[in-house]
Amino acid sequence: FLGPSSRAMLWAGRAAHVWRWQKQQSLLRSAYTALKPGGTLLDSTCSLNLEENELVVDHLVKRSDAVIDPIEISLAHTRPGFEVHRGKPLAAGLGRALRILPTDDW
Repeated sequence: FLGPSSRAMLWAGRAAHVWRWQKQQSLLRSAYTALKPGGTLLDSTCSLNLEENELVVDHLVKRSDAVIDPIEISLAHTRPGFEVHRGKPLAAGLGRALRILPTDDW
């Protein structure tokens, strides 16, 4: 699914940023709740922001029985997901997430 884009809210200020983050959390939680038992959910965004990626998944994993499975794919310009934010550990398994970057310079 695609959540609200950060570009759409770029100049809207902090209130819009908080709304977008809460909306993304809600969308991911709704998608997870709709899964059939044993189903798979892939969260993909067009953003490189930690707040729109790992922190949204972190929120779901810490509040549900969701688990993060490794992604087995061979692509150029990839990095593992962040496991720490502002000195605090994120949900177990977020390092198995996959960030696909535009170039290796990121």
